[in-house]
Amino acid sequence: MNHYKNRMSTFRLAVFPIANSELGKFIPMSIILFCTIFSFWMLRILKDPLILTAPGSGAEVLSFLKLYVALPCTMISMIIYMKMRKAFSLESTYYIISAAFVFFFLFFSLVLYPYHDLLHPPIEVVQALKNSYPVFRWFFVIYGVWTFSLFYVVSELWGTFLLTVMFWQFANDNILTEEAKRYYPLFITIGNVAMLVLKPAVQLLISTGGDDILHACIVVCISALIQMALLYYINRKVLPAPKFKDMPYASKKNYLSLRDSIRVLLHSEYIGYVAIMILSYGVTINLVESMWKSQVRLVYPNRAELMAFNAEYTFWMGGVTILMNYTSKGLIRKLGWKIGALITPLVCGFFGTIFYVFVLGKHMLFATGLHGNALLMMTVWVGGFSVLMSKGSKYSFFDPTKEMAFIPLDVDLRTNGKAAADGFGERLGKSLGGGLISSLIIMTGQDLDGLSHILALVVVALSVFWFLSVHKLSVLYQNKLREQADAQHDVGFACSS
Repeated sequence: MNHYKNRMSTFRLAVFPIANSELGKFIPMSIILFCTIFSFWMLRILKDPLILTAPGSGAEVLSFLKLYVALPCTMISMIIYMKMRKAFSLESTYYIISAAFVFFFLFFSLVLYPYHDLLHPPIEVVQALKNSYPVFRWFFVIYGVWTFSLFYVVSELWGTFLLTVMFWQFANDNILTEEAKRYYPLFITIGNVAMLVLKPAVQLLISTGGDDILHACIVVCISALIQMALLYYINRKVLPAPKFKDMPYASKKNYLSLRDSIRVLLHSEYIGYVAIMILSYGVTINLVESMWKSQVRLVYPNRAELMAFNAEYTFWMGGVTILMNYTSKGLIRKLGWKIGALITPLVCGFFGTIFYVFVLGKHMLFATGLHGNALLMMTVWVGGFSVLMSKGSKYSFFDPTKEMAFIPLDVDLRTNGKAAADGFGERLGKSLGGGLISSLIIMTGQDLDGLSHILALVVVALSVFWFLSVHKLSVLYQNKLREQADAQHDVGFACSS
């Protein structure tokens, strides 16, 4: 009997390592995370089709939106957030930001979207501006659909604040150090499950007819209200328990300014290579995904069809990521850090290059007898598979090996180095890809298809550079591990003496 109990406990430790006494905190936090990620992907499925299917729009406008509108709005919002954190508690800030999102999405679905034809400038005016100033035509597209652009930016901010900043800061502040080792892997799985559930939800929205934007925004608002209610419950019923007082909580993130981040990067070769890894992924996936979205729009010009395709794609991404997450840990242990870290640049470079070959070879492929939608569909699915494998390898191999790279460092360099690498690499990686595309469009006057040969070369070159950086970092990583082992050996020898 005891044997089976031991087997059961081992099985639970491997699959669901949460004690019964911890469920009162784990379940509400899991629901908060599920609602946040579900809404994040719901908004993502909505925001791209709104822009891509607008009159005179195209995938190119997304790069301009991200760089020239979303990025400044994010920076301004972060300044406001930091001032709010000085004036209010984390709980109050969570409520204020969530309420602001609820207000906007209700206002958009009830006022801005139903009357967008009246609020947007006439198509003739926008077209005249595009003809007069063709270099800046994508800026005029943003202006011509300003309510949709506003929705796009606010949807981007949802992921930045409610997911990246608010939830994880709350989790780091209120999850014990020992709990974090068991909670966080399950949180990742819960996020992937939310992606799986999204497909039938979107299909239901589309099949019911009527205003899918209104229904989707209502779902997002209900999700935000559930998060606020559960947050209130955790703070009033769970955290006041005696066992949560004066306990060593999970380490808080250390946020550095851009200037401080650059200073750390310049003084540490090791951290510099980590930042290059993060930056390379951000730029590479941006270049591949932007081109892919331009091909998707050609195949699915209708918003409902595009939403359905995005939901289907999100479903497969969630499933593949869950599968890869459960297999990657064993592979990293078996193959070692270097091979595990090299998988992502190899996957991104290989599949990204294949996708661009299809984009570049469209005219030559016409000779095979594949015409029209059949050829475009092939390109879309090759690009979709490329993005799927790239993001799956990122979550399964890139993120774990990146975090492992900080372990052998001393406490100060580990803390500041992680803040510098993550802050600089993520911030610059998200904007540099869009900045490169938008700059090339302005300088050449070409659309994304016309720039495909240049972007293909950038993807290949960046993948090679990324690969070599990982190789260099692996040497430094092994040296740090040996130094750490030698130091522990010396301490043990001194103690025995």
